[in-house]
Amino acid sequence: MSAADTKAISIAETEIRRITTEASAAQNYDNPVQFQSPWSGFYITRALSDDWFFAMGGIHLSATGVVTVHKPAEGAQPSITAEYQLHVHDRYNWDGDKSTEIAGITVSDKRMGALHTAGLAREYDIAGSSQVRRFEGDSTVERTGEPARAPGGRDGERSDPTR
Repeated sequence: MSAADTKAISIAETEIRRITTEASAAQNYDNPVQFQSPWSGFYITRALSDDWFFAMGGIHLSATGVVTVHKPAEGAQPSITAEYQLHVHDRYNWDGDKSTEIAGITVSDKRMGALHTAGLAREYDIAGSSQVRRFEGDSTVERTGEPARAPGGRDGERSDPTR
């Protein structure tokens, strides 16, 4: 699991815990509650991945979903059902005051911005969402963020040619 995925799952878990706490305190059981987290910044460093560092660098992460807190048996913790998606967004542009070293050469955002002005480079948006992830269980259990698997599955990584 990547550091960005871990951060995104943490964002979703924060919202799930918040909703669980509020529903339990209000005894608002068996009513689905939607959430949308605020966007949170995350920086992909070269130590995490050269490819993702150069492709994206700083990104924004968010989570949306639905949480249902189920009425507990006497003396037990409430159980929850949560379905959520993780989202990423980045506007790749050249700020002018940053630079990075590529193969021993310092490449500045100012130089890349000049290429954009000349029509030889383009700024772009990156946006994506995970598949729906599902958690069912005791409200005190740590969620893993493992996605729900579709029947017939397309499990495997992007590098898996059988996917």
